[in-house]
Amino acid sequence: MVPRNQIEFEEVVVVQEIRAELSGDETETIFEQVSRHHGLRLYDLVLVPVGAIPRTSSGKVRRAQCRQLYISGLLNRQNDPGDLRFLGLNVEARAALTTA
Repeated sequence: MVPRNQIEFEEVVVVQEIRAELSGDETETIFEQVSRHHGLRLYDLVLVPVGAIPRTSSGKVRRAQCRQLYISGLLNRQNDPGDLRFLGLNVEARAALTTA
């Protein structure tokens, strides 16, 4: 078995600019709704202040640069990752854990 830190893997991370601070409950609701609406298993939801996402001169998101900022922990994250107590679990798994 290869240790997880020695293999490459991809996860879905949403980085969203926000204008106001959100509570942990509001952040979890966004996390769950994005997962449910798009049928994706989100790994993380990162809320950043407006203007924090790198863009091209034409306004397109610089995804590769944003990815590197996320991996290196240099995004100006406004939400506490601890608020997402089900980080990396899909909606069904979360529901099973909360009803157990």
